Amino acid sequence: MRWNEWTVGLAVAGVLAIAAVLMLLILGPEAPVVWGLVSGVLLALVVATMAFVKRER
Repeated sequence: MRWNEWTVGLAVAGVLAIAAVLMLLILGPEAPVVWGLVSGVLLALVVATMAFVKRER
């Protein structure tokens, strides 16, 4: 597999998602770090989608 912008974005989103689930299990849903990681996952997915669309054009 070739590593380009959108595959790196998906990999970052996956790592952040795993970290968010672990923090959710450890700290509970009230911890602000959990929601910071969730927003990081969403941001990484948006960036990966933008890179994929740019590559397809």
